Amino acid sequence: MLGIFSWGGTESSHEQKHIRNAIHNIPNYLEGENEDPIDLQVKSLTYVFKRLKADRWGPFLQADESNGYGYSMKVDNTLNSGNYGNDKLDVIYNIKRFEVKLFTDEHRILIDFPKNKMRSLVILSDNTDSSIIPSLGKENFQFHVLKPNGSDEEYYSVLIEKSNIYEEHQVSYRTKSSILGSAIRYLDGIKPRDEFTKDDRAWIIRQYVNKLAIHVQTQRIYRESKRQASPSKSRLVSRPTSPTKDRVLPTPITQSRVPDPKSLLRDQTQSPQERPLSPQKERPLSPQKQRPLSPKKDRPFSTFKDIPKSPAKENAQLVIPSSPLSETSSVRQSTANSDISNTSQEDDIYEQSALAVRIRLEKERKIIKSFKFANQN
Repeated sequence: MLGIFSWGGTESSHEQKHIRNAIHNIPNYLEGENEDPIDLQVKSLTYVFKRLKADRWGPFLQADESNGYGYSMKVDNTLNSGNYGNDKLDVIYNIKRFEVKLFTDEHRILIDFPKNKMRSLVILSDNTDSSIIPSLGKENFQFHVLKPNGSDEEYYSVLIEKSNIYEEHQVSYRTKSSILGSAIRYLDGIKPRDEFTKDDRAWIIRQYVNKLAIHVQTQRIYRESKRQASPSKSRLVSRPTSPTKDRVLPTPITQSRVPDPKSLLRDQTQSPQERPLSPQKERPLSPQKQRPLSPKKDRPFSTFKDIPKSPAKENAQLVIPSSPLSETSSVRQSTANSDISNTSQEDDIYEQSALAVRIRLEKERKIIKSFKFANQN
């Protein structure tokens, strides 16, 4: 039985301990009711974190056709901390299975997604047998416990305040709470909180991470597109495209008009690290054809439910002239009309940015599906 794990050579006592502890428990890195035992999760995720240097992953994956999924991790090796683990332990801790989990998620192409997916995986559904949660040695990567039937306060505390998910980007608390709240309210409308399962909990966390990833990427494209649309202003004030303060995200609405992909700005560009978005050849899925939300089959909420009103629109007030002949009133009226025009342009740019992300994700789903099919044959 131990034949496949009996290698030649000698191992250190530390390696032998790893082998003895893990030999009968190969992790699968599943979420929900089929998740690995808590103690195994802690051991395997700790090994993966250190072995793959998750705290030093770059904002984007790097192209790599050798692994069958088109990408591999891009690690910042400017800080030489040596290597952790070895090929033998990689087999025991099923490193390949973990990589497949990341590389077969269409959100993989969004900025900082793998790193923040990792943060979501170290949120445990219960305490360990010893009730002592170990440290990963990094302040912004830590194990946390969030039980399925936790209160709203517990969900908000762990996911928004403690998990450090998307800490690299200045996303407002209002935006995060809106994304998280929409997922929790959906399940609250189906069943009582004390009946929430591990599947429900995993679904809420996925919704939070996936929608936050979409929001951050949309903001990134929106800011760059807006900068290019106003070259004179961008020369006066040079600011980085990421991270910056995000647009305010209101409570999601029920329906929003999806703009025609042909109306996308043709001169939008992204960081050279990103693969270009090509909205001209693909159309988004029709909202009417989408299946109902289900915690067992993950489906991200529609991006367009989260399109916010421009802050300028919230603050713009149409000034009614006190006299038709008043020069001051005419100037105010002209200024108000100009603000409304600028706001309309900003909303158009934002909708186009959101649509570009949505189309790219749909394209990525097809790519991943083709990879899976090829690997099965």
